[in-house]
Amino acid sequence: MGIGVDPRHISVVIPARDEAVAIGRVVSSLRQADLEWAEIVVVDDGSRDETALNAQAVGARVIRHPVPRGYGAALKSGIMASKGTFVLTVDGDGQHPPEEIKKLLALTETHDLVSGHRVRRWHSAFWRMPGKWLLQRLSSSLVRQPL
Repeated sequence: MGIGVDPRHISVVIPARDEAVAIGRVVSSLRQADLEWAEIVVVDDGSRDETALNAQAVGARVIRHPVPRGYGAALKSGIMASKGTFVLTVDGDGQHPPEEIKKLLALTETHDLVSGHRVRRWHSAFWRMPGKWLLQRLSSSLVRQPL
């Protein structure tokens, strides 16, 4: 199996809020993943720290929300502003290991949508689990196949 989608057609979108400590490492690790991206876009969602400056310092294009608008709005802003044919989203805190990206890209040879997931079962607060379960069921229902 090859690599699937050519990374030169992929915009990496990273929503980030107050991630000044991690964002430089995240962008740098994406650049060192032996993949040539169309671009790396960091959406600074109203950060009160140096998130935007640190992202720019390592070569990311930065979009800034002057006030926090939320994770979903940051994703939407990044996706709408991206120039690539395809979009890969990565969190700004470094929780997604770049070495796993090639595995996801390989799956694009046979799938139209590829989504990673955390291996740890209990990655969210317990009180969020019912809502996440409901969203998963709704999403599967909308596309008429299990997700």
